[in-house]
Amino acid sequence: MHIEKIPTPAYVLDEEKLIKNLEILKGVQERTGCKILLAQKAFSMFCEYPLIGKYLSGTTASGLYEARLGHEEMGKENHIFSPAYRESEIDEIADICDHVIFNSFSQLRRFGPRCRGKASIGLRINPECSTQGNTVGAASQDSSTSTVADAASLDFSTSTAVGAASQDSSTSTAADAVSLDFSTSTAAGAASQDFSTSTAAGAVSQDFSASAVVGAISPESSPNSNETGTSEVHPAIYDPCAPGSRLGITQEIFEREMKISAQLSGHSVSFRQKLSDQQKDCMGRSERTLDSRKSQERAGESFVDGCRPDTLACVDGCGPDILACVDGLHFHTLCEQNSDALETTLAAVERRFGPYLKRMKWLNMGGGHHITRADYDLERLERCIRHVQDTYDLQVYLEPGEAVALNAGYLVTEVMDIVENGGTTTLILDASAACHMPDVLEMPYRPPLLGSGQPQEKPYTYRLSSCTCLAGDIIGDYSFDREIHPGDRLYFEDMAIYSMVKNNTFNGIALPSIWVMGAAERAVRNVAESVTQETAESTERKTADGAAKKTAERAAWKTAEGTAQKMAESAAKQFALSEGDMSQGVKVSPGRECYLVKEFGYEDFKGRLS
Repeated sequence: MHIEKIPTPAYVLDEEKLIKNLEILKGVQERTGCKILLAQKAFSMFCEYPLIGKYLSGTTASGLYEARLGHEEMGKENHIFSPAYRESEIDEIADICDHVIFNSFSQLRRFGPRCRGKASIGLRINPECSTQGNTVGAASQDSSTSTVADAASLDFSTSTAVGAASQDSSTSTAADAVSLDFSTSTAAGAASQDFSTSTAAGAVSQDFSASAVVGAISPESSPNSNETGTSEVHPAIYDPCAPGSRLGITQEIFEREMKISAQLSGHSVSFRQKLSDQQKDCMGRSERTLDSRKSQERAGESFVDGCRPDTLACVDGCGPDILACVDGLHFHTLCEQNSDALETTLAAVERRFGPYLKRMKWLNMGGGHHITRADYDLERLERCIRHVQDTYDLQVYLEPGEAVALNAGYLVTEVMDIVENGGTTTLILDASAACHMPDVLEMPYRPPLLGSGQPQEKPYTYRLSSCTCLAGDIIGDYSFDREIHPGDRLYFEDMAIYSMVKNNTFNGIALPSIWVMGAAERAVRNVAESVTQETAESTERKTADGAAKKTAERAAWKTAEGTAQKMAESAAKQFALSEGDMSQGVKVSPGRECYLVKEFGYEDFKGRLS
């Protein structure tokens, strides 16, 4: 079934573009020796894991369920990081994960001994180097008529936005609103959005360029000496180095623990064992009372330089040298950024944690690397990787999520109705920002839409919304070359990432079905392999003679090659026709079939509730 015929709403993965991204990532691995993992939090379409596993080194997870998915469906290296682990899950995690990364020394002391011998243990560090505009706390956002105290706050409940919002989707290049050129169209980054006429107190002025909020947040100096990085600006909600962040161990805390570890190593085994026993008794108490002398005296505990036993290195598992338990360090500080941001961050990591890197076997440089976007500086990335490898003699890992499936998916939706109010014409869609693309409201951002333009750029301007009861379930304002009618289809781009993994059934809105628009090359290969197997098996059943079997295999491959060649020629003709028609603005399909992966219904909605 072609994409313009599938039931809506529907997510459609463009497998051809997925493969193109994977080839770029594989090239980085081959040229540098680093290992790249799929961050499943962004893209967990596991029917594609066998394909992805041919290019990448494995998966990374944020919890047990993602870890199980990577283990079961890809079966390669399987890493996990979580701010905290459950007592009831840690043993299973250690059994199925190759790397277990802890967010604190207290978690390391508690669970490290249970992972040791099963998984390589790591610690997440916080280099306190923000490269996302150096956002601080509640960043201020400025527009011509509205301000908001919280960078992540978006309140449409009291908004009375007047007129059409000024929006920019300059990266959409299709000439016709419903013309489908899926073989060549790309979403080169999120378009800009500016609610300059909004009178709501909670309205947010947004200006996105290349998936970054340019000028939306006013950078300030950090009160805790966060280093200033490069200038791609994002809301503080996405900045792991924002002041007070719960993610990663700062240099101050790391060095405090090393001091305690050094002090313990000078004490007798019996003394350390006593502290370990006291540690077990204290396990689970809040670390916010660590420096409370009154609490220490009341508990009647023993101390080393005023530190409670539950801050001390674990004796019975890791020994007095707590880093003896640790094989690697991990940092994740980027969000949709280029490699100059990594270079800045890496310099901060070396300044703060360089001495400890010399003791490690690996360094995981996290995600947020937009490696597959058109303007990404691959040479700088590879220099950074080689520098770490050459300086510290360790294995480098990267774990991008978006880069794997960037610009490789669509959300297909149908116009159900058109309503008007005060000069604003709104298209009611069967897709929803709140339910099907939550980042539109969470970031917020305006998703690229095939064949559209900024408001008033093209003759017909509409606001796009949905069937939910949420007044603020607004996707954005777009313009088109022709008038839109109920029954027309629209195609949102870059919808493979952070969509299927975050959607919901609010209001009982149905989940979109999931489809794959197969790559012609892969389809040819699959058919060839299938024909080969079937022909060989059929001939083998007729004779057990070895020579005959070899002859059968050769004949099978010849048959498969002929079939593959015919398919390739047919696909080439379809693509050529598609591209020719598109140049004339005629509505066509690109000639590739879409295959249903998963369909959702009432039972899926009901099953999530009881």
